[in-house]
Amino acid sequence: MKMNEIQEMPVAELQDKGRQLRKELFELNLQKGIDRDQFKRAHRIREVRKDIARVETALTGKKQAPVEAN
Repeated sequence: MKMNEIQEMPVAELQDKGRQLRKELFELNLQKGIDRDQFKRAHRIREVRKDIARVETALTGKKQAPVEAN
């Protein structure tokens, strides 16, 4: 995912995406632990960890942003 895609998402969607990514990371690590020799998606672990960091960064930015008065 690209950062500009993530920044356009609303807060609720970002939280849901974060949960999905953490679940995927857990499953990847579990697969790696079960059969290390046959695990062929090690690169995906790095990608998912970076995506989690991007989502958390965007969430923090949105939560700390000042609320605009109308």
